[in-house]
Amino acid sequence: MENQKKKMSRKAKLFAIAIITIVMITIPSVIAVTLLTTIPTSGTFTSAYGVTLVPTSVDWGNVTMGVPVTRTVSITNTGTKHITSLAMSTASWTGIGLTDFTLTWDLGGQALNVGVTKTATFVFTLTAPVSSVWSFDIKVSDA
Repeated sequence: MENQKKKMSRKAKLFAIAIITIVMITIPSVIAVTLLTTIPTSGTFTSAYGVTLVPTSVDWGNVTMGVPVTRTVSITNTGTKHITSLAMSTASWTGIGLTDFTLTWDLGGQALNVGVTKTATFVFTLTAPVSSVWSFDIKVSDA
């Protein structure tokens, strides 16, 4: 009888070790699948009255964490008033992790006279692993 208890005890221990091993192997695999360091990202450029952007949409491609992606856009003042200070904002995000990126451009604060076109360079960098695919709008306007 005591031999049977020892055998059962040994089987229970081996079973527990097997379960712990499976969990330890499975959990990191799940995390690796759900946290992405490369994501397909796209967006739409919108503008305030009097500002025309070409192109109107942007495909950032597969963005890899820590690797900046650069896109250029032509910005034209097609309105009737001088723009004193260009500004950029983002909106309409899909996905999560809104603090897991940087988005910069080189025309912030610059003036844009009527009829003038400038080329803006936007740089998007993913700064942390995320768990979904993103899209967002970039709005250019007069500050």
